[in-house]
Amino acid sequence: MNDALLGAAASLVGAVVGAAGAVASAAVTGRRQARGEHEQWRRDVRRAAYVSFINAARTLATRVSDLHGSVLAARGTAPAEGVVDAAVSAIVTEKWPAIVLAMEECGNALSGVELEGPPTVARTALGTNRALYVLSVAELERCDPMATALTRTLVGSEWSTAEAVEPELRGTYHEQTQAANRLLDQFTTQSREALDA
Repeated sequence: MNDALLGAAASLVGAVVGAAGAVASAAVTGRRQARGEHEQWRRDVRRAAYVSFINAARTLATRVSDLHGSVLAARGTAPAEGVVDAAVSAIVTEKWPAIVLAMEECGNALSGVELEGPPTVARTALGTNRALYVLSVAELERCDPMATALTRTLVGSEWSTAEAVEPELRGTYHEQTQAANRLLDQFTTQSREALDA
């Protein structure tokens, strides 16, 4: 009988130890799974913020390009500073509100990147956003020099003159477009790397 009792006690201790091990293993696995799900959720949120900014930046660049192309077509040549005519003014009046809306959308998307992304990605997004703002306002002023007051009203005096911006963001339409595209490409690369890390 003693052997039977001893065997039963040993079985009970073995079962308790086994159950405790199973519970501990389940807890560790559960924590790992929860951590993995949280990390995936954070990646998804960052990805959405990055995609939103990229799309908003491309929309803004496209709208500025559309303004540039429309003015070129109306003039028949490259925009000459100081030359304003009724057709160009009409084009600017028609297209500028959509550019301002795209600037606002780009700024809103930038906020998501600043909140969700690492500082290096956020700084590149900020630089891209600034380059696109400068491009937008400079193109407006190249198309219609009388629009300086309009730009100051709509986007603030900080953005309204080429002299007020960093030297690397000054230049012709093509130079400014290249600078903005270079920054957007850099942002896209950094975003991808941050998501893969």
